Amino acid sequence: MKIDPSWFATVANPSDTDRSYMLDAWRVDVPMATVEELAIFPKRKWRQRNPLLDRALRPRAQVGRVYRQPGHHYDPGIAACRPPVLLAGYFQTEAFFADLGAELRAAFQPRRPLSENSGRMLRLIEAADWPVALHLRRGDYVASAHTNQVHGTCPPDYYRRAVRLLDALSGERAHYFVFSDEPEAVDEVLGDLPRQTIVSGNDDRPWEDMTLMAACRDNIVANSSFSWWGAWLNPGRSKTVIAPRRWFRRDAMLRLNTVDLIPDEWITL
Repeated sequence: MKIDPSWFATVANPSDTDRSYMLDAWRVDVPMATVEELAIFPKRKWRQRNPLLDRALRPRAQVGRVYRQPGHHYDPGIAACRPPVLLAGYFQTEAFFADLGAELRAAFQPRRPLSENSGRMLRLIEAADWPVALHLRRGDYVASAHTNQVHGTCPPDYYRRAVRLLDALSGERAHYFVFSDEPEAVDEVLGDLPRQTIVSGNDDRPWEDMTLMAACRDNIVANSSFSWWGAWLNPGRSKTVIAPRRWFRRDAMLRLNTVDLIPDEWITL
């Protein structure tokens, strides 16, 4: 297996925010595919035209197959793929990797020590009686009309119901560590949430927030792959994870199959 990082070389979608490759922040040792190795595959739709790269690719025969995950569900057809093949998708269902859980959680550990701020936050989480990671996803979900039309945001009622449930399960001992890319919106959405700590994340080291999410006892996730993975990487065997039943807006839900997206043991509201 090798990684195709070309998506990060350009803006894949005009409505998307600028991103950079950060998988190497984890203990994930996977080499990068070269331009020559990628040249055998048909042109990927998510890469904008790059004249220099196009000239490099033009002489090569296109003999590799591109597999695109159809929706967000498990597709048994992937088992028929034989190299050379380029795999494109979210693969955000544990049906693809449930038997590799321990191996993946070991790989998705930070390669470097946490920053001073995140280290302090980790100590607060470890000292809390019942730490719960709550993710409030905003950013382009609110600012970008295109992204909002597809994803939308979790309504305040979702969070209120999730908090009531975890308060009941914990005997009101739950302490909520709130992760958000818009901390100033926390009071507006969550209201007067008791026993809370706002996690001031580092935009340059977002993997640290995911590490802190996984360190909590329970998780309340947004309709975001970021907190989905933070909850999934949580190794607790008795953890409670609450997720939104509707992952996308209604029109997008009609187009995208999400039947396998939420693990069976998670609670949906």
